[in-house]
Amino acid sequence: MAATEVTNQKYRLFLTDLERNGQSELLAKAQVQQENWNSIDGFNAPLADNYFSHPAYADYPVVNISFEAAQAYCQWLTQKLNSYYPEAQISVRLPMPQEWSYAAKGGRKSAPYPWGGAYVQNAKGCYLANFSPKQADDGGRYTVRADAYFANGYGLYNTVGNVAEMTNEPGIAMGGSWQTTSMEGITVDSQESYEQAAPTLGFRPLISLQGNTSNLNLNKAWKKISKDIL
Repeated sequence: MAATEVTNQKYRLFLTDLERNGQSELLAKAQVQQENWNSIDGFNAPLADNYFSHPAYADYPVVNISFEAAQAYCQWLTQKLNSYYPEAQISVRLPMPQEWSYAAKGGRKSAPYPWGGAYVQNAKGCYLANFSPKQADDGGRYTVRADAYFANGYGLYNTVGNVAEMTNEPGIAMGGSWQTTSMEGITVDSQESYEQAAPTLGFRPLISLQGNTSNLNLNKAWKKISKDIL
């Protein structure tokens, strides 16, 4: 699994590459529906105008994209990675709900949260994920950086809260979001349904490797993708 939810910066690379290669039909389907920020009470033009494009939000999770757009991103990344590491036989896709839950647990088989235990606050009373319990005032007002809070046992950040993450089943997202109000809504097994792109919805790809992975370095691959596109 990717360590973080797909960020605005990485998704912008995807759109830029589509545009430069003349893939206008796919580009149209993959566009971020930024106007959806205006559907959230208390949010308005600044987020709709700036969230996806402003450098300050580069490392925040991309939101307001469709299931089809997330799939297209995975297919694009599959092609890119295989062009650099053909011997690794890489496949990038959205995870099945069961796969997502397994990764979100971080090796803790029975705990309801990635950090273990049955509580959502630490000893100092600080919340351990980005969600919206009514009594909280120390979290983000909406999304936070994709690598905020502590990683789970597998090194994955924000597997619960921040944005609900799409699975390979259309209309099914996992883990709850920054707008989730209940503790039960941000467990490693939490499922919620969606019908369209939303400010609370993002995704995290699963990467399958079937060949020789001895030379594989995903961080270096991303740097090369960025250099080639920009």
